[in-house]
Amino acid sequence: MASDASDALAARQKVQLFLNAARTGSIDLLKKLALQLDEGKDLAKSVEAIKDANKRGALHFAAREGQTAVCEYLLTELNLPVDSQDDDGETALIHAARQGHTATAKYLIDHGADPTIASNLGATALHHSAGIGDTELLKYLLSRGVNPDLESDAGTPLVWAAGHAQPEAVSVLLEHGANVCPLLLCY
Repeated sequence: MASDASDALAARQKVQLFLNAARTGSIDLLKKLALQLDEGKDLAKSVEAIKDANKRGALHFAAREGQTAVCEYLLTELNLPVDSQDDDGETALIHAARQGHTATAKYLIDHGADPTIASNLGATALHHSAGIGDTELLKYLLSRGVNPDLESDAGTPLVWAAGHAQPEAVSVLLEHGANVCPLLLCY
């Protein structure tokens, strides 16, 4: 029994180290730990199955910290699904956008991430880029045809931009035809 508990603890520690390697951009360590956790089965499936308690995988952690090189490894070498969602319904793209990692977010979009996927609360990468004033990502998403009036539990991207005092983001959204009625309460 003690051996089983010890083995389980060792495996859990390797999972934590693996996800931390994704978060910190330690690709060599990530690859080494992935091989250890895989035990010679199917590396891509093993890596895809490694999640934390909130069902966030290596791609979520890498994107959240702007580790584009790790994202590239996971998507191009292992062909992991780019739009996997965690328990909150958030994709790697949403994590990257919320943290202002524009280059990582663009990379994910260029490699198939769907910018219209919303979290459980209805928030998309567009909402988060508007809320933090990331006008570069905002313009990029809008140029890809993302609807500027996507609704979330906390309103449209325009409401997020205005509510977080992001005047440049408000201007970009208005230039792309965002509906002002949610701000002006015109019904």
